[in-house]
Amino acid sequence: DTTLDDHFLLDFHRTCAHPLAAQLLDLRSEVVREAAACVVALAARGGGNRGRFPPMVLEAIAPALLRLLAVPHRVLADHGNLAAVATFTACRHPKLVKLLADEMEQTKSSHVRLRVCEYLSRILADWPSAVLQRCQADAQHAVTLGLQDAATEVRRAARSCYHVFEAVWPAQAARLLAALGPKEQQLILHGSLDSPKEEILRRGAGAGVKVF
Repeated sequence: DTTLDDHFLLDFHRTCAHPLAAQLLDLRSEVVREAAACVVALAARGGGNRGRFPPMVLEAIAPALLRLLAVPHRVLADHGNLAAVATFTACRHPKLVKLLADEMEQTKSSHVRLRVCEYLSRILADWPSAVLQRCQADAQHAVTLGLQDAATEVRRAARSCYHVFEAVWPAQAARLLAALGPKEQQLILHGSLDSPKEEILRRGAGAGVKVF
């Protein structure tokens, strides 16, 4: 039997979390690839001990993965994405949602913001309700930022995320929708990136109609 017990995994995570984070940000692509593969394996093994696994992830590995997503080397960023999906699936802790919301607000990379929306959609769909109840405010903050983002692809991803948020918290989603501006409401309800007035002008122009 090759199954590793929880105590061994806990010690292993505690010992390896920070060195792995450093390797994820190494300048050598082969080191980054191997580190990402190791993170995936650790997430698969450590997911069963979710009560203790998150602290090491939140303090070291998760921030490094988010930084890796922003590198211009797309292949390495994709390795980071695979590792992030595995890690964020195993790490079911409200502080992770707070970390993602903060990243959504602080990062200048539209690619990272897009990924954050995708991760949050997965979290809202997969995590147990007892855990989700502790991170509603952070999830709503991240969704709102995404809907207001300057990048079209981020806003569209945030729209999908909003609908998952709505499935989890229907009443809160309705209040959020009512509090948003016209452009964000049009995006959610109709998939339009224009405000109602802009939509009328655009349709009128397309039909050769003057709009006064």
